[in-house]
Amino acid sequence: MNRRQKFAALARAAQFDLACACGGGTASQRRRGDDDNWIYPAALPGGGVAPILKVLTSSACERDCAYCSLRAGNDCARYTFGADELAAIFDQLYRQRRIRGAFLSSAVAG
Repeated sequence: MNRRQKFAALARAAQFDLACACGGGTASQRRRGDDDNWIYPAALPGGGVAPILKVLTSSACERDCAYCSLRAGNDCARYTFGADELAAIFDQLYRQRRIRGAFLSSAVAG
């Protein structure tokens, strides 16, 4: 699997992490990009918003939480980004002015 495919899978899986209620509004505020990533409007202290990328660093989980689609007992594909790999993706999106930050989440591994 190449980097783009792995990124698409981990960005798609991050949409279920509800810890990021960015912008305080409805789910319609988030935008799904052509490359399957999720961009959220993060609320800034002074009022405005900043687009942030939401992505998992890994979908490999050792826990078996019944409510989670990434639980250990679920038969699904597992992917993990290395730090350099994720930094390169972030840098590319940042330079394209598509995002101004990132919300990183992860399954529980190790």
